[in-house]
Amino acid sequence: MRPLYRVWAVLALLCLLVPASFAGTWDWSEKDPRNLKTAKKAAHSTVRRRAARARVAANPAPKPAAGKGGSADEAPTWTPMPATTGTLGLFTVESGETLPAKGFSFSAYANKFSRAPGSVSVLGLGWSFAVGVADRVSLYVQMEPHRHVHIGKPSQLSLDTPSSGAFQPFGHTFYRSLVPCSPPSVPCRAPGYVEEFPFAFANGGGIGDITAGIKFNLLSEQRGNPFSLSLRNEFNIPTRSRFADLLDNEVQMGVLNFNVGLAASKTLFNHSLVAMLNGDYRFTKDPHFSLLNTATGLIQPVSVTLADQVRVGAGFLLFPERRLQIMTEYTGVIFVGDHTPNTSFGPRDPVDGVWGIRFYPARWMAIDAGYRYMLNLKQVNDRNGFVVKVGVVDWPEKAKAPDVLTASCSVEKNAVMQDAGEQVGASVHATDSYNHPLTYTWTATGGQIAGSGPEVRWNSAGVAPGNYTITARVDDGQGNTQSCSDDVTVNAKPNPPPTMTCAVDRSSVLVGERVNVSANVNDQSGTPLSYAWQATGGQIVGSGATVQLDTTGLSPGSYTVTGRVQNGNGGAADCTTNVSVQVPPPPPQASKLNECLFQAESARTDNVCKRILDDVALRLQNDPKGRVVVIGYSAPAKGKAAERRAAKLAQDRATNSQKYIGQKGVAESRVEVRSATGQEGGGKENHRVDIIWVPDGASF
Repeated sequence: MRPLYRVWAVLALLCLLVPASFAGTWDWSEKDPRNLKTAKKAAHSTVRRRAARARVAANPAPKPAAGKGGSADEAPTWTPMPATTGTLGLFTVESGETLPAKGFSFSAYANKFSRAPGSVSVLGLGWSFAVGVADRVSLYVQMEPHRHVHIGKPSQLSLDTPSSGAFQPFGHTFYRSLVPCSPPSVPCRAPGYVEEFPFAFANGGGIGDITAGIKFNLLSEQRGNPFSLSLRNEFNIPTRSRFADLLDNEVQMGVLNFNVGLAASKTLFNHSLVAMLNGDYRFTKDPHFSLLNTATGLIQPVSVTLADQVRVGAGFLLFPERRLQIMTEYTGVIFVGDHTPNTSFGPRDPVDGVWGIRFYPARWMAIDAGYRYMLNLKQVNDRNGFVVKVGVVDWPEKAKAPDVLTASCSVEKNAVMQDAGEQVGASVHATDSYNHPLTYTWTATGGQIAGSGPEVRWNSAGVAPGNYTITARVDDGQGNTQSCSDDVTVNAKPNPPPTMTCAVDRSSVLVGERVNVSANVNDQSGTPLSYAWQATGGQIVGSGATVQLDTTGLSPGSYTVTGRVQNGNGGAADCTTNVSVQVPPPPPQASKLNECLFQAESARTDNVCKRILDDVALRLQNDPKGRVVVIGYSAPAKGKAAERRAAKLAQDRATNSQKYIGQKGVAESRVEVRSATGQEGGGKENHRVDIIWVPDGASF
């Protein structure tokens, strides 16, 4: 997990530093598609790439067909330059592009940077050469004939030990401890060494190793891909391998290493910025030696385990189409896997930043100068560095394919009606294989053309019936023209079709009723009219402009009646209307409205009963068609005389209630009086009158 943590830490740092690269200001707006000044400047430019960019901006069109192998037909405005690695890029960060077939590059450079522990400053003087063996494949070689190291803190490096004394290994390595081990079987203090230059220990240096590699281009913006992507494989070949030579040389590992990597790049912001991203993995082999232990006089095998290296980088090239360009990049090395313990005296994984410029004295030659700074190695004496580089590139141009101009016309509709005043959109789709600025001329055999450019409008106002041709002529300004056309037919104005509306005399009926449906027709043909009717339910009765819908047997719901009228010329119109069919409401029912209680053996209406009767009278006044039935009750009695008295008491209670209601202005005929005998043990229920409300149409 620790190596992955360091990888993510470096990548996060790169992301935080990226915004610093956008401090410059440029025009973010799109170029005017019809900017004649831009087109004229492109026509007089001697740089073909710049002319191509201007033509694309003036008239966007599909990219020209790629040449054999997929490379673009034209060389870039300013030829891309190699990085110190030998492939195309910035200072040390590479782009995703490769050289075209038969192209080559050469660069010479000086590169200074720092490493830890030991506060080591490294200065490399080198050169690189690359050749395009195919449009997608480049071979390259890079070498530093002189590489020098300066040790600022030699005490931090374990190789900086006295030459005399017993050889004392640590963990089966040749790095000696500064303090004798006691007893000898106990490991000494961990060694200190620079993992990229493990043999550096004193001021000195010599020839560097040789890097040879091959780079395959997988995607290319020059071939129309959204970004460029390449895969590379390279070998680091040592020129020194003996232990004594490596101690004298100090700047090599002495073993053959190789790495694989990816490089991606993307042009952004209207060709104002090129962003590059690198990532590769270096498989590091471990050097093995046999050394004489001066204490024992025996030859001992010695080895050092070196960590593998993950190298990441991000870079940005501002204003790639200008003679003077701004470059910035950030790189990091993350050491992963097993390794000999190392006293790093600070961050183990170095992160560098380079900021500088690229200047083109000629289209094929550039001078790079950048200030390099070690971003996280705060413990070293000198964190400053630089990269200075001179590069030349031969970029062969492809033979141009013929300039092909195509044009196809279309109209949004091919027929209009006379005197309708319609406008028809017409457009031409034109392509030029070299994206020359195009001009358009429109003509028509009748009517008027409105507008200009690839899209116009044709006005049919005042045009007689017939067939009319709209023609576009396209000119690329290089002597090539193409014409295309499309036709529009103007049809004679016919008599307008009839119009029809329909209505019903009632929108809601009860089941079994009939609804009158009538049609209102406006027709200018003067010909006989015929009608047809249909409904989603029920029966249509009758014919002509007025019919009936019979709802007998229908279920409740909404039904649609549709009518159609047709004249003698074949013109027709439709109308619809809706009818709601409802179930008849249930007959009204009588219901108990209230009751009034009396004292035992009393028929007098007290105040409580009067208030109840007042409400009954008020309701009768509000509903003149309603009536009430007042039923008086009395307790059951035994014997004929007692029964007569009980019946009279019940009748009196009902009558007195009727009279009181009559006093409120209600006719006695609207209050019916009845009597009834209560139930044995009924209590208060035997001393009451029930007031029954009988609505209009109900019986009781």
